[in-house]
Amino acid sequence: MNQSELREKFEPLINAYPRPQAALVPLLHSLVDAGNGIADELVQPVADLCNVSPESVRSLIDAYQLSGPTPRSDVSVCLGLICYINGGKSVYERLKSDPSIIGADDAVVTTTPCVGHCYAAPVLCLGDEGFFRACVDNLP
Repeated sequence: MNQSELREKFEPLINAYPRPQAALVPLLHSLVDAGNGIADELVQPVADLCNVSPESVRSLIDAYQLSGPTPRSDVSVCLGLICYINGGKSVYERLKSDPSIIGADDAVVTTTPCVGHCYAAPVLCLGDEGFFRACVDNLP
């Protein structure tokens, strides 16, 4: 994806914020949600679009491990900062000790870095089925 394609696709997102810098994290998450990692050749165009330095973009990519697709297990629990604060570790420990509580006796339960759905923290990823809000109190 070149800079003009990137601009065309993400201009509405960027324009939804009072400053282009505020669109950086949502733009990066949109790229990841589309199934793309963020390749090195996209760092400069993203930086230009959001009016930030390429180092800022790389820093966010490294912090959230957004540079490539995250290997998925059957069930993974996000342990990004927001999910961790909202009980992600407890959800992980409960599922790890008994994956059958979600109807998957033989499921492999792992953790994952931030998946970008912080509004639903803590986030439970069920393979290709999507992302769900998880809470120890709501687990059977």
